[in-house]
Amino acid sequence: MKRFCYAKNTWFAGAAALAALSWAVNQSQAAEETTTPTVVVTATKIPTPIGSVGSSVTVIDSAEIDRKGYKTLSDALKTGPGVSVRQSGGQGHQTSVFIRGAESRHVLFLINGLDVNDPSGSGAVYDPAHLPLDQVERIEIIRGPQSVLYGSDAVGGVINVITKEGSGDWTATASAEGGTLGTYKTAAGAGGQFGRITGRLDASWLETGGHNISLTGNENDGYENLGLSGTLGAEITDNLDARLFGQYVWSSSDGDAFGFDDPTRFTERDQVFLKGEIRGTFFDEFWDLKLTGGLSDQEIDNITGGMFPSTNTFIGRIYEAGLQNDLHIHEGGILTLGVEADIESGENFGSATTGFDEGLHTVSYLAQYQFEFWDRLSGTIGGRLDDNSVFGTQTTWRVAISYLIAETDTRLRGSVATGFNAPTLIDLFGFIPPEPIFDFDGFVGNPNLQPEKSFSWEIGVEQSLFEDRLIVGLTYFFNDFDNLINPFFDAVPDDGVPATAININAAETHGLEVTLSAIPVDEVEINASYTYLRTRDLATGLPLLRRPTHEFSGEVVVYPIDELQIASEVHYVGERADIDLIGFPATSDDFVVVNLAGEYRIDDNVTVFARVENLLDSDIQDPFGFAQPGREVFGGIKVVLP
Repeated sequence: MKRFCYAKNTWFAGAAALAALSWAVNQSQAAEETTTPTVVVTATKIPTPIGSVGSSVTVIDSAEIDRKGYKTLSDALKTGPGVSVRQSGGQGHQTSVFIRGAESRHVLFLINGLDVNDPSGSGAVYDPAHLPLDQVERIEIIRGPQSVLYGSDAVGGVINVITKEGSGDWTATASAEGGTLGTYKTAAGAGGQFGRITGRLDASWLETGGHNISLTGNENDGYENLGLSGTLGAEITDNLDARLFGQYVWSSSDGDAFGFDDPTRFTERDQVFLKGEIRGTFFDEFWDLKLTGGLSDQEIDNITGGMFPSTNTFIGRIYEAGLQNDLHIHEGGILTLGVEADIESGENFGSATTGFDEGLHTVSYLAQYQFEFWDRLSGTIGGRLDDNSVFGTQTTWRVAISYLIAETDTRLRGSVATGFNAPTLIDLFGFIPPEPIFDFDGFVGNPNLQPEKSFSWEIGVEQSLFEDRLIVGLTYFFNDFDNLINPFFDAVPDDGVPATAININAAETHGLEVTLSAIPVDEVEINASYTYLRTRDLATGLPLLRRPTHEFSGEVVVYPIDELQIASEVHYVGERADIDLIGFPATSDDFVVVNLAGEYRIDDNVTVFARVENLLDSDIQDPFGFAQPGREVFGGIKVVLP
């Protein structure tokens, strides 16, 4: 690897956890406690209490990230309801994220609101395997179509990573850990406020010797990752402020062919994300103004040696600018009017392609009315028009409502929406020459492609009991996808006619999400989620690949004494349709992963921690043909300097 310069007893486990919960609740004496409502920004583009949002939202904060020892974004996303993650090997390898059965290309990733999906790739997706989490304050996951707010790519949902900012007194943190497979990780950060200026800078380094992700050979596939992140803010006047965010991530990962060992294969990534923002409040807080501009710049180099050496480079860039006006037209009512513009470009060159250098641009117009009446009824109604330079205009709309029955502390939620997903630059303009030796007819893009479209709805209920000591949620969802793009359609193989991309497919998904959160006694927290998912390709009647019907995650956190916390986690992934090493249909086995983590606070400044991942040493291929690591053990120390 090139270096940077310089099992199946899940249902029993679930039943046991619920029984333990029931016993604990009966034993506890619920007491009133004052809590600050969680505020989210991704669901409405306006800071909103999570209870007032009609969308299905999951928030993963920095405390949970630290408690579970997540290293990258891939790790954190694996346990959310409605979210399914497939990672082709261990740390740092290709990761696909599915929300409610939608394609991975239907998930929009944001960092501080900046679009980071890569337009140069085959699916224009973002790979979350490389984003270090030491720099993250929280992750907001919005399930269901969000095209009204974010345009293309947000058909299945949106994942917004919000990084840490400086505030209050200046402090610094540093941590170091090591473990099995030759894994080392260090991180440091500092931030605070000085007068009207705030700032923060974070850095991290992760290195692991890895394991063999293929099913043959014995060469370990290592990984390295360098992450730098910073924010700078300034309060210009009492009603005007500015903020600048920047992040650089470099990574190098060894890789293998599908199921076969290849010591000469590796991938390097360089990612640069920049965003500037000016915010102002005018006319006695009637008008909130936000001006934004940003850049996402990603380069991926796929390198293979051996008998058939090749180097292929993908460069994707997004330039974006936006103007958002929030008008407080009445108490509890905000009208948002916005205009956005972005330019996407993709460049591809190397051994396996004659290359292309293409781009497109989009101008979008957004209107949303957010309301709250009688401290019970809240929600949003919105519409959007996207004008694209290649395929013309697309309109989307969305209605989301939340209603609180205060007498029983019951909250009802529902939404209905349309969405769209634009063809990728490779789908439109890509080209791969024929290869007679392998009977390959080549590929040519289709500039006449139209966007994929969706219609979705959901309805749910959340019940709080024992003064919020027990919260149970239930949501049913349905998605209809039409005009889906087959990215590599070849009507008659080996006939000399190149494959191309066409709008031909359609699919449906529906399912149920169940969530549970409990504090039976002050020393114990319990969290669990279960997703039941059914998917169907309407052309073949077969289930969609790599989406399990059943997925369950549960966590129990215990605080025996003030200085000590112990967290146990179980994750079950059911059987799922896949393809085998030669392209035939296959079924990936279900599996159970159990993790155990603990930390002890020596004093206000020093904490030591340890964790065991895959405690049961489960044998896992997820997806089929790529081996996950066995049992791993880690330990480290974290220091806070006031």
